[in-house]
Amino acid sequence: MVRKRFSRELFRQYDELAKEAADNMIEYFCVDDFTDGDNRYKVDRKGIKDGEHILNVEVEVKMAWAKGLNDFPYDEINLPERKEKYTKLDKPTSFVIFSKDLKGAVVFTDNTVSNCDKVEVKNKYCPQGELFFKIPIEKSTHLVLNSEGTFIVNQ
Repeated sequence: MVRKRFSRELFRQYDELAKEAADNMIEYFCVDDFTDGDNRYKVDRKGIKDGEHILNVEVEVKMAWAKGLNDFPYDEINLPERKEKYTKLDKPTSFVIFSKDLKGAVVFTDNTVSNCDKVEVKNKYCPQGELFFKIPIEKSTHLVLNSEGTFIVNQ
């Protein structure tokens, strides 16, 4: 199956920003701290509680969602099939999709991903199609960045 080629430019532009934005979710995930994953091929963040690694967080930025204080603009979230490996780790994994402005996020779990279908989707990076999990938006939680710099559930 065809997959999007790794883009060093997009990685440089958004990887650190998205991981730093995830640090504003400590309260949401009920952890004391986040640490980096072991390398860029592993999960992005490890959630630490009382000195123990209790959960994983995989982040990405969705360029088509410009303003995160607005609702996610689609009925489904496309999660690349290549991220399936994060559903099989020894600790639970949450997926966080940030808006381009990093003021909003949708969050869903590895269990949600495992219960969704994979569908071939044509896109600007792979015009012939690439496999994605189709996550119904109602299976996610929309978070917004508040004035204190913390992500909270959008009411």
